[in-house]
Amino acid sequence: MSPADDWWRSLAALTPEAPPAAVLALVDRVGELGEVPWHGQLAAVTMVLGRWLGPPAGVGVYIAQRPGAPLWLAHNTGIPGGPLVDWGSAAVGLAARERALHLADEAAGVLGHPGGAVGVVQTLAIPVVRSGVLTAVLEARSSEPGRIGLAEAQLAMEVADRLAGRWPERMAAASKNPAMEGET
Repeated sequence: MSPADDWWRSLAALTPEAPPAAVLALVDRVGELGEVPWHGQLAAVTMVLGRWLGPPAGVGVYIAQRPGAPLWLAHNTGIPGGPLVDWGSAAVGLAARERALHLADEAAGVLGHPGGAVGVVQTLAIPVVRSGVLTAVLEARSSEPGRIGLAEAQLAMEVADRLAGRWPERMAAASKNPAMEGET
């Protein structure tokens, strides 16, 4: 069996009951998929986190082209997120602007989350920062109240750190806009 086949089998066996270490190990093994473009690696990471969160969830990675500009959804699995999120809007935009984790219950009503139309009631957004530059926001969303708690937030933060560590330097440099540095 090839390493890629083993990775896919491990993903299929992943359940919400799996320990966080198993999830992180699978994220770390994304490189075993072979010559997968960066976008494919993002897809694999969202699939791992989405599989662990379970069916009432979705995971997306929003790309920050430059500070202040809308963030666009680069990859999604499970419950869909909006294709664009304005800077400072909803949990994703707030996480980008403030470079801080945002966990919101009742996401559809409280923050006008674009997923409200498909039943999103909870959302967690975590900035992905490389070399001091915001490169993306990792978002987990759920249609089940209380599904995303402290354990899920801690694991998602670890996943965001791993994404930041492997984020292509050329993409991090392209998203940096010196005129916008220090914006809050």
